[in-house]
Amino acid sequence: MTLFYSVKFSLKTTTPRALDVKVSPLVFCFREGALELLEPVDERELAASDNVLFDKKFGDTIRVTYVDLVSGEYVAKVLTYSVPEEAKLVIELIKSEGDIERRYVLLYAKRDSSYERVLSTPLSDLALREIARVASVCYEVLKPLTKY
Repeated sequence: MTLFYSVKFSLKTTTPRALDVKVSPLVFCFREGALELLEPVDERELAASDNVLFDKKFGDTIRVTYVDLVSGEYVAKVLTYSVPEEAKLVIELIKSEGDIERRYVLLYAKRDSSYERVLSTPLSDLALREIARVASVCYEVLKPLTKY
């Protein structure tokens, strides 16, 4: 099994900008022609050493950085997922609520013993078609992501 990490958090801050947001991820793997929802196998408090992980996931998607997070009142957890070895793709759906209402889909491809982001885009039907093309998977398999 290969480990994959995500972050869920809630944040209220006025510095450097007013923000009240709650973010939660859903993580899927693609294997045997199907999309499979993964459940976290571990959860821990976000640490200062997780700043790069946080910024990579949220800095260019919902535009919240680690500095934004620690400048306010927050609760943040790092979620660990165990991805089956035969899964070559991981899809992470990030849903934010509150002042930032967005859904982003991030596509990761397996590289050696980890996953590297290949594509990041706001969730839409057109985006899922592009992900299907890039990942060489059937669009119909990805279409259920629009219900989240």
